[in-house]
Amino acid sequence: MWVSCFKMVASTEPPQLKEVSWEDFVQKLSTHIEVADKIKAPAISPAEWPRGVSRGDVKALRVHFAALDLDKITDDALTAVLKILAPYQYFLHTTHSHAASPLNCLRVYLPLSKPVEALQWPTFWSNLNAFVGGVLDKACKDAGRVYLVPSAPPGMSDKNYCQSHDGQVLDVEPLLVKRTFAKTKGQFVSQTALMSLAHELMA
Repeated sequence: MWVSCFKMVASTEPPQLKEVSWEDFVQKLSTHIEVADKIKAPAISPAEWPRGVSRGDVKALRVHFAALDLDKITDDALTAVLKILAPYQYFLHTTHSHAASPLNCLRVYLPLSKPVEALQWPTFWSNLNAFVGGVLDKACKDAGRVYLVPSAPPGMSDKNYCQSHDGQVLDVEPLLVKRTFAKTKGQFVSQTALMSLAHELMA
């Protein structure tokens, strides 16, 4: 798969697009680095941009793997998400905010059966968010989102963790179909629709 690499999350330089295996990707992200100012930590993105241009100049072309941002969720909510993701291959790590938060702050990466083109990304993200219970951080729904590598404040790396999970690769196709989900106070509540989506993903 392909991953875009940045020296820092706020970098304006064109990203380095690298092809890596899932195993190498997991290995490289399996250790938290300690950094006082998180915006100075290296960053990655599942998105691909045209070669040699800054991500601020043009929109992303496509997304090569999924990144689920789970910011400040309860233990019960995390357990529910991981139960849903149990059939799939994924890698999760706590984020820079986790050590100082009473709740869970994590990111989950999943390999995909194929890249998602930028025009299809809003539908894909909406369906994926519904599938995991509507708990994803909506600030991270754009295709060109950039994410810090696993990091922690100085002296706090022992309060963070990573976890790799084996399973099947997430099939993109069922998540590209536009769907309507009933909502209450911003949460997805149509269990029938979610069960239908889950059935398609597991088919």
